[in-house]
Amino acid sequence: MPTHKSQMRKIKLSQEENFTSEDEFVEFIKPLLQKNSGDIGIGDDAAVVDFGGQKLVATTDMLVENVHFQDTWVTPKYLGRKAALTNLSDMSAMGAMPEFALVSLIMRPNQWQKGFVDKLYQGLLMEFGPYKVRICGGNITQGAVFSITLMILGRVHKQPLLRSGAKMGDLLCVTGSLGRMASEVKQLLENKIQQAKELPVCRLKFAQTINQEKLPSSGLDISDGLALDLQRLCQASQVGAVVWQQNLPIDHNLHVAGYSKQETLRLVLSGGEDYELLFTLHPNKLELIKKLARTENTPFSVIGEITPQNAGLKLKTTSGKLLPLNPKGWDHIRA
Repeated sequence: MPTHKSQMRKIKLSQEENFTSEDEFVEFIKPLLQKNSGDIGIGDDAAVVDFGGQKLVATTDMLVENVHFQDTWVTPKYLGRKAALTNLSDMSAMGAMPEFALVSLIMRPNQWQKGFVDKLYQGLLMEFGPYKVRICGGNITQGAVFSITLMILGRVHKQPLLRSGAKMGDLLCVTGSLGRMASEVKQLLENKIQQAKELPVCRLKFAQTINQEKLPSSGLDISDGLALDLQRLCQASQVGAVVWQQNLPIDHNLHVAGYSKQETLRLVLSGGEDYELLFTLHPNKLELIKKLARTENTPFSVIGEITPQNAGLKLKTTSGKLLPLNPKGWDHIRA
């Protein structure tokens, strides 16, 4: 067994040295975390642990007041639903089956009303119910701002869907439409609307189906923006990618809002909060995916292809120009 001393870094770190991004933080702590040979640790949408011959999948995510939302934007029921959906999305990204959830709350002193808690849990159960996810515990405490943290445990059939399997020549695909959630946040911040109503669409069943059929070569959910999450997939797979602008599934709400073409593209590529499934597959599997998508009533679009790593990330514009794709998106450390 390695000693504590052998696990320590052999470089001297300045206490004043700050992280510049979430990805840098993840890479920094990776060497400190040990795993067994059958485990898939930090770096994907959820951890996978070899447990008694089965693959246990675990994920956790949180919503924090004044970071992810403002109190006046949301109802307790909306918060419960959003918290459940963001965590279920991580399970979707792994092609996993969620089973149990733990709920931890930090409540403001004025939030201990039974009505608030009842509506919050109604929201959680509304989204967990269709997948038979059981809430089996959690924790509560009091603090200056509200936050809800979920941990979901589940299983995966055979092998999980990972970020690291994309191959050159694979097609790049995304479910649903993009920009809807980011557009609503923009309108809330600009006081054009007063309350959040939009919620992500859970792609859990579709993700499980295509993963069981071994159709995608890699995948993840789009939580921080298409461009940034695509960069993460490409880094894990050691590939590049080109996104075809003309194929991007722009949500109709962006057209209704009357944004400029430039702002529409920004919201679609970098807005985040979509929680759609971004995945790659070999071209010869496209027709089967289309058939399954129709069966599952899940729209998806082919938005690009995987290229050599040294080609980097590119955007092929509607005019045919090939431009560098800046991997901007939501990052808590940069925000």
